[in-house]
Amino acid sequence: MNGNTIFLILCSVGAIQSFFIGGYFVSSKRGKRLSNLLLGALFIAVAIRVAKSTLWLFYNDVSMFILNMGFGVHLVIVPLLMLYIFSFRESFRWHWYQYLHFVPGLLVLALSTMLTTSNFWYIGGYSVLLYHSLIYLVLSLYFLARFVREGGPSKIKTWLNTLYISIALFCMAYFMNYEWGLTSYMTGPVVYSAIVYFLSFYVLKNHVIFTEELKPKYRNIQLSKDDVENYTKRVKSVIEEEKLYLSPEFTLSKLSVNTKIAKHLLSNLFNVHINISFTDYTNQYRILKAKELLQDEDYDNLKISAIAYESGFNTLSAFNAAFKKNTDLTPSEYKKKLSENV
Repeated sequence: MNGNTIFLILCSVGAIQSFFIGGYFVSSKRGKRLSNLLLGALFIAVAIRVAKSTLWLFYNDVSMFILNMGFGVHLVIVPLLMLYIFSFRESFRWHWYQYLHFVPGLLVLALSTMLTTSNFWYIGGYSVLLYHSLIYLVLSLYFLARFVREGGPSKIKTWLNTLYISIALFCMAYFMNYEWGLTSYMTGPVVYSAIVYFLSFYVLKNHVIFTEELKPKYRNIQLSKDDVENYTKRVKSVIEEEKLYLSPEFTLSKLSVNTKIAKHLLSNLFNVHINISFTDYTNQYRILKAKELLQDEDYDNLKISAIAYESGFNTLSAFNAAFKKNTDLTPSEYKKKLSENV
C-alpha cells in the first residue's frame, strides 16, 4: 500500500465520518435545536468539501458540477460556524436576513453549469472564495470572543474554541496553499480527516452540551420591568461612582461582584433589555473620558496611546476602533477638529 492509497483512505473515511456526525446533529431533536441544525449543516458542508478535494486529488475527469458543489459549500462553511457560535447568545433570534450569508454559495450552485476553472475560478474566483472565508473567520472570532467575555458556560466555551480552531486550520490550509504556496493542496482534507475523529470523540465525551438545554440560569430570562429598572440604575451608579471602566481589567465578572447582581442576569440585562453588549456599554464611558482628556490642555503633550491607557483601554487598536464607532472620527481627527475650533 503506497502513500497515495493511505491518503485516499484517510480522506475518504474522514469525509464519511463528518457526514455521519453531521447527520446525527441534523436529526437530533434534543438540546438546542437551532444550534444543532447549524452544527450538523457545518459538518456536512465540510464533508462535501473534503470529498470534492479527495476526488480532485486522486481521480481524473471530475465533473465541473462536483467541483462547483465543493466550491459552493466552501462558501457556507464559515458562515455556518459564525451563526453556530452566535446562536449561543441569549439574545439570538433567527431572522430572514441571516439567510443572506448563504447567497454566495447558492449562487455558485445555481451557476454550476456555467462556471469553469478557466472562465472563473482560476481568474480570481477562487481567491475571492478564500478571502470570503477569511473575513468570516475574523467575524466568527469576534463573536466567539464576545461570548467568552460575557461569561458563557465553560464547557460550551471550550467546545466553541475547539471547533473554531479546527475549522480555521481547515480553511487556512486551502488559503495558504493557493494564495501563499506554503502548503500542499492535500493538507486541508488530511488535516480535517484527522481532526474530525478528535471532534467526534469530544462530542461523545461531552454529549450533555448537545443533548440538553442550557442550565436554567442561561435560558431566556424574564426580568420584570422593576428588575430591569433597578439593575440598570445600580449598574450605572456603580460604574460612574467607582469609575470601574478606567481599569483595562474591568470585566462582567467584576461588575457582578461590585453590583451584587449575578453575571448571567447582567448579561441578559445588557443584551436583551439595554440592547448593547457589556463591552460597548463600558467603552461609551471610556470614550467620554478620552474626549475629556483630549480637550484638557494639561494633556496636550500626551500621545494618543497614553490617552487610550488613561481611559481604560489596554490596546491602541481597541481605542481607535471604539472611538471611531462612537464619534465617527479617529482620536487624531477629533483632536485636530478641536484645535481648528479654538
